[in-house]
Amino acid sequence: NALTEWDGYGRGVIICCNGGKSDGSSKDESTPDFYSRFFGPKAGIDEDPVTGSAHCTLAPYFGTIMGRNSVQGKQQSIRGGVVDCEIKDNRVGIIGTA
Repeated sequence: NALTEWDGYGRGVIICCNGGKSDGSSKDESTPDFYSRFFGPKAGIDEDPVTGSAHCTLAPYFGTIMGRNSVQGKQQSIRGGVVDCEIKDNRVGIIGTA
């Protein structure tokens, strides 16, 4: 209920964290660059399983931190999904599985 009562957002709230590849490398290539979840109870979405628009916001952020134009995110909902993101010319291309 806290999110439905809070006035600090419009469409929804993205929660995210680094996937452990802060130096741009990983011991395990299956580890995503970042993890996320999306909640939008005011829009009637308790939790969106995989949110493309959230990844379009998160990709430039994590890409800048990692110094890369290509990053991978994993949405940790019950269904979940992996989204590969390519940042080019102020646009983000996404492709993934849910």
